[in-house]
Amino acid sequence: MPNNRIIQISDSDTIIYSLARKSSLIDSVSSVKSDDSVHLSIKGNQIQIISKQFQPGVHNMSLKVYCGKQEYYIEDRLFKVSDIIPSTLIPMSVLFLPHDTSSFTQGLVYRDQVLYESTGLLGRSKLSKLDPKTGEILAQVDIDPNLFGEGLAVLNDSLWQLTWKNGKIQVFDFALNMSRQLPYKREGWGLTSKGDLLVASDGSEYIYFLNGTDLTVERELIVYDDKGVVSFINELEFIEGAIWANVLGRDQVIVIDEKTGKVMKRIDFSSLIDRQNYPHAGPLNGIAFNKTDNLIYFTGKNWPFLIVWAPFFAD
Repeated sequence: MPNNRIIQISDSDTIIYSLARKSSLIDSVSSVKSDDSVHLSIKGNQIQIISKQFQPGVHNMSLKVYCGKQEYYIEDRLFKVSDIIPSTLIPMSVLFLPHDTSSFTQGLVYRDQVLYESTGLLGRSKLSKLDPKTGEILAQVDIDPNLFGEGLAVLNDSLWQLTWKNGKIQVFDFALNMSRQLPYKREGWGLTSKGDLLVASDGSEYIYFLNGTDLTVERELIVYDDKGVVSFINELEFIEGAIWANVLGRDQVIVIDEKTGKVMKRIDFSSLIDRQNYPHAGPLNGIAFNKTDNLIYFTGKNWPFLIVWAPFFAD
């Protein structure tokens, strides 16, 4: 049996190991120092392993195979990727609205004809209300100068704002008055909501579905594409049943299947900002969905504009 290979797998694959002699029958198999317990089936001289049981990413697998008086070892590294190659979209027919270039945007959300924006950096973090038709700042409050503002979401008729490494999440009303702070156990990056859950990222490949009352993790999702896991997941927004996410360092938004974590689409914004003309503009970061008018708002850290796009949600 072959050993010490790197095997790329996806959900639709079955891994098969065979003894050289077809007349030899495998008696049993045990797992030795594997990263995960491996569910397999034995069929004559073959071992069959269904790839769907593995999480995305790398898995070290070590098996001991018993065949009569003979023992064989299998030591392979499995690399789980998505079986879907994401399509790429380039937004067309967009509208540009002015955006404050001092705003280090970390979160953006739409509610009742108002855009709310959370910005970061110590001593400069703010929470703002913006006019979604003009980009004008309608109201703005500074947050504690010791806190670094991050993702922003609406849940239970309140605004929830993450902080980066401060171990806190803040709750505001729509007049930007803070009502309470709660402890938060991980780094704060992106934030959105679904039903009565908060949905958060922490800069890794994980997305966490959090109980909206006590912030306990109810579900974890690993984001991955046809190349492997996708790390540095940042700002989040639920749009038409999928999670739209910024990835730190990319002028791209990825569209994620919320059940599987697979990246279904990539939306490329690189042609929409001339970085030679705007050398101080940071990464694309900020997504907000106006469901009533089918409009999506995008911006970035210190960007000079908001992008307004009316996509069609077709295949």
